[in-house]
Amino acid sequence: MKKKILVITLLAGFFITSCDKIDAPYIKTDNTVNTDVEFPEIDPSQVVRHILVEEFTGQQCPNCPSQGHVPLKALLESDPTVVPVAIHAGSFAIPTTSYPNDFRTEIGNKLYSQFVTGGIPCAMIDRVKYNGSYTITSQNWNAAIAEIDRNDIVGAIQIINKTDGDELTVHTKTTILKDYENKLILSVFLTEDSIVGPQLDGSERIEEYVHNHLLRIAVNGTDGAYLSQSGFVEKDSSYTKSYGLSFADKNWRKEHCKIVAFIFDSETQEVLQAETSAVGK
Repeated sequence: MKKKILVITLLAGFFITSCDKIDAPYIKTDNTVNTDVEFPEIDPSQVVRHILVEEFTGQQCPNCPSQGHVPLKALLESDPTVVPVAIHAGSFAIPTTSYPNDFRTEIGNKLYSQFVTGGIPCAMIDRVKYNGSYTITSQNWNAAIAEIDRNDIVGAIQIINKTDGDELTVHTKTTILKDYENKLILSVFLTEDSIVGPQLDGSERIEEYVHNHLLRIAVNGTDGAYLSQSGFVEKDSSYTKSYGLSFADKNWRKEHCKIVAFIFDSETQEVLQAETSAVGK
């Protein structure tokens, strides 16, 4: 089947037609599959900082729809720079006869164990502590986002998704725009929208609830990968990584899936930039 380039996503939200031709040794690659695409050039002055919101939820969590899903939807409508991920983990995510779907993932379980210290629903905002906690309730999401310095832009992430039947190749390029001292890690997630299944909402069981932004898998592993071989980056350098993923044995629908790519500080855990791109058919 003919390969199709489905989408190119730039942090600025627009396309530039010329190609980036940074010469070696400034481009550093670390791939599980070959990078066989060219990324358009970015205009650093147009790059904005996107905010990663990782919401912890569960299909048997009675307060999650009203205190998690609804506020997240409102946040997305008011702030297009927010990149959402819904993580089903913890006791409320364990499948039962009445709630048979298993939306848990290895990476979701790891993040839940690592960061969640109280109840759900809650969310992390760029994995930055707010009032001493990584996970915060929806009443404080806007306040936590307001504390993020949007002018502190470490880098820009570009994503090109290519499909060939059931095979997906995710190409990413991260361009570093300022000096940075700590090691940087790239994580690549796959999420899916429009999944219909039961959800507890207060005391009511909703049979055909629509689950969105649902985390399916960490494409490049639960630990992610250093941007460079050492993890340290250089200003004005670009780092490309490409990964393959098969849908052949999955019930995931490509047309409802998105790739979420983000970079974070290996010491502080702070997410410094995020981007998302639809997979397509």
